[in-house]
Amino acid sequence: MRKRGKYSFCLAMLGSAMLLFALGFVWYALNHPEQSFPGGNAAAYPVYAAYLAIMTASFILAAVFRRRTGDRAE
Repeated sequence: MRKRGKYSFCLAMLGSAMLLFALGFVWYALNHPEQSFPGGNAAAYPVYAAYLAIMTASFILAAVFRRRTGDRAE
């Protein structure tokens, strides 16, 4: 496995782990409406947006590195 192939794999795993964590967070939040984010929505939405941006970027970069190295899954 080439160095870029390792980056692709790591980024794909990072994105997958972040997606699973986000799904778990949403599930927990829906089942516990009495809890809230400290600071209210004004603090929560930028955190959510940054998390979503990093997760999306990791999936996109994984695809870019995979395409450049030719390590496509068949």
